[in-house]
Amino acid sequence: MGYDMQAIARRMKGLRTERGLDQATLSRISGVSLNLIQQYETGQSAMRLDTAASLAEALGCSIDALLCRG
Repeated sequence: MGYDMQAIARRMKGLRTERGLDQATLSRISGVSLNLIQQYETGQSAMRLDTAASLAEALGCSIDALLCRG
């Protein structure tokens, strides 16, 4: 079963903005580069599991929620 990168991009941006974070702050909190966050939020790149875990923790959600799986 595949992942819809555009749906993940929308979900990630929505979670980030709901929490009042800009991309640079999310980068700092999660340890994920700003460039990668920008790529994820535009659906240009697929996430590795360890990166998804870091972003989910920084956003206060589950990996499933971040990846539109639950």
